[in-house]
Amino acid sequence: GVADVAAAAVPPGEAPVLRELRYACHLNIAACALLRQMDYHAAIEHCTRAAVDCQKSAAVLPLLRRAEAARHVGLFANGVADLERALDLSAPNSNAKHAPGHHDEVRKRLEQVKYYSTLFAARDTGA
Repeated sequence: GVADVAAAAVPPGEAPVLRELRYACHLNIAACALLRQMDYHAAIEHCTRAAVDCQKSAAVLPLLRRAEAARHVGLFANGVADLERALDLSAPNSNAKHAPGHHDEVRKRLEQVKYYSTLFAARDTGA
């Protein structure tokens, strides 16, 4: 299927259009896993693959989705790290392809994940 094709190894001299196609496939599979199937581990895996297959400037969206999936499975530190990286990439002075308009959204999500992280850490320690 599409997932098997998208998961194929990336040959060193691969055409950029194939890399972009693989990026889009992984990003879409991750969106389906996250939003429709609630398979958060699959979403994390496909977002990771999308981030590997894209230029640094296009990594904002896979990082956002991976952070959302990480939040759902309680991996708050991973989510915070992804959102901090996405925040850097989406800064107004960056050359990020998919960053325009994302900076404020990323900042809000980062605040939410940090809040949940603190809330659950306090609950787990009995504070």
